Amino acid sequence: MSPRRVAGIAAALVLALGLLVELAAVPIAERVLGSALGRCLPYERVEITSVARPVTPGLLMGRARNVEVEATGLQVQGLRLEHTRLHLPLALAPYAPFAPEPPEATLELTLRDVDVEDFLADRVPFGLQPSVRFRPGQLRVGVPPVEVTAAVRVEDGVLTVAPGGLPPAWWTRLGLEAEVTLPEDLRVDRVELRSGEATATVRVDVVAGIDGSPGCEGPLAEAA
Repeated sequence: MSPRRVAGIAAALVLALGLLVELAAVPIAERVLGSALGRCLPYERVEITSVARPVTPGLLMGRARNVEVEATGLQVQGLRLEHTRLHLPLALAPYAPFAPEPPEATLELTLRDVDVEDFLADRVPFGLQPSVRFRPGQLRVGVPPVEVTAAVRVEDGVLTVAPGGLPPAWWTRLGLEAEVTLPEDLRVDRVELRSGEATATVRVDVVAGIDGSPGCEGPLAEAA
């Protein structure tokens, strides 16, 4: 066999091996990212649905670019999100050396009214059982048999709940505020209420667990 042919076969084998390593890189990256995210934000299931190629070099350095992650059952400070899609220009593992400041990330999330109801039930005083229902364009909340309807909007970093029928003090007792100033590093672009669920688009400066830091600080997670 000629040296040229041997070199060609060796090159083909190296290429095939590189392709196999690259194909295996996404499942590995999924486990690395899932483990890092889970340090700060509990979830039920996470999957990388898109990532910039090649993955392998960045994975070795604890970096992945242009990542889209879908998570089910993500827990944000005790509130369960039914579905979350994260768009991350740069995801960083805790072991990433010389990690830069991560760019802004975008979250598209779906929240069920029954999960909000469970969240409030753990926080409402006197053992009261709040009722929460999402309807097209409206939020219905109360403590049976009292129930009121409200609209929700976001303007200039302030989430406003406009209730009808009850004074704001009652809403505070239900665990809600008439106006909630959002953290500076969390910006809500859109909120839409439908039957049984709410959808929103949120921009954040830090996604705890995959920002390259060892801690769990950020608007989505309590400091560890």
